[in-house]
Amino acid sequence: MHKKLQNMGKLPCFLAQNLTNIPQIKHCFTTRLGGVSRGEFSSLNTGLPETSLDDPTDIEANMNIICQSLGISRSRLFTVKQVHEKDIHVAKGGLMIPEPVADAIITQQKGLALGVRTADCVPILLSSGDGDMVAAVHAGWPSIYAGIIQATVKKMVSMGANLNEIVASVGPAIAGESYEVGKEIVLKFTRQSYEYSAYFSKAERPEHYMFNLPGLAAKILDNVGVENINNIQIDTYINKDILYSHRRATHNQQENEGRQLSVIMILD
Repeated sequence: MHKKLQNMGKLPCFLAQNLTNIPQIKHCFTTRLGGVSRGEFSSLNTGLPETSLDDPTDIEANMNIICQSLGISRSRLFTVKQVHEKDIHVAKGGLMIPEPVADAIITQQKGLALGVRTADCVPILLSSGDGDMVAAVHAGWPSIYAGIIQATVKKMVSMGANLNEIVASVGPAIAGESYEVGKEIVLKFTRQSYEYSAYFSKAERPEHYMFNLPGLAAKILDNVGVENINNIQIDTYINKDILYSHRRATHNQQENEGRQLSVIMILD
């Protein structure tokens, strides 16, 4: 068991201390532990039923386990169809079918949980300082490149959040030591800003680089004026017993892998 793991109810998860310090909200970065899925999906897989080869009944049971740990009904857990772009959805009700297409969700509704699915990409949970607005962001490299982090913070401020008081946590994601990319990715980001070059280091393979994606996500949050940032720094790739990883599954020639769910809500 990982030393940083905590429980939300009976559900093993990672918690960010800076978000825990806000009494009006509840949050968690789930792991692969505590669910009912079997085989390669064991056990708390929250992947989309239409794209995951897992049993849809098991996925729904896992979503219900998360809701029970949050103390809400299933209809109060709001998720989106993530497409690696920078669209943001403002949620005012739960369980919309089909899911809205977006890579970030914001709400000011009490008792409505927001969730994003990841299996290497960076999950980011945010709250206003007084806990009356929360957001969840799915930040893979394409959506980070597209500006999803900057857009989400800007949207929160436009809805009334005080920029200097926003609290953010960067959740479990693939770490720089595990994430090799081609030179074209380096060029994309360094053309945006030369300071991004600090998040790439040469790999053993020629023309390849190791990419510290969660570090870059935290840097962008800092650049846009978020001062209270927690980076959990848990590598999805190496922690196979507790976290799903798309890249690890690919390297192991697995056809399937699950998804973690990172969730945040304002308490009723």
